[in-house]
Amino acid sequence: MNDEALARCALFADLSPEEVALVVNGSTQYTVPGDHVFFDMEERNESLYVVLSGAVRVQRAGTETDTELATLRSGSIFGEMSFIDGSKTSAQVHTIEPTDVLELKSEEFQSIIAEHPQLEPKLWRNLALEFKHRLAHTNELVDYYADLTQVLRDNPGAASLLGT
Repeated sequence: MNDEALARCALFADLSPEEVALVVNGSTQYTVPGDHVFFDMEERNESLYVVLSGAVRVQRAGTETDTELATLRSGSIFGEMSFIDGSKTSAQVHTIEPTDVLELKSEEFQSIIAEHPQLEPKLWRNLALEFKHRLAHTNELVDYYADLTQVLRDNPGAASLLGT
């Protein structure tokens, strides 16, 4: 197990080593090769993943090209949005190199918090903080593209400089 990755993982923030072990022991660790697809956009997912080593790319399919949303490395989590309610995924996630992951299935998560109720508020708080962080990043991107759109509206000739 990659203890450094677990220490950096937002899901485990402020948990004792014993509490981290409870979650880890209810999870499955495995290695996947490069270019392994965990899930495509609009698929059902009921697992949360922690990248222990390696890297994954998160991307959305576009009309002309795929748009990379993030590259996640050791200590990062993914799958958390659909993990919460089993909804369809909002992006594709695939490895870009051999990657070790920890998979926590929703059913196992429910069992862990039922057996150890003191973990529930800590884990939900940590997920909420991760969502807050990602929302702040998304807001930065929206601001950037809103500014870019305004520049293009104010300068119609600028679009040709961008190749659009």
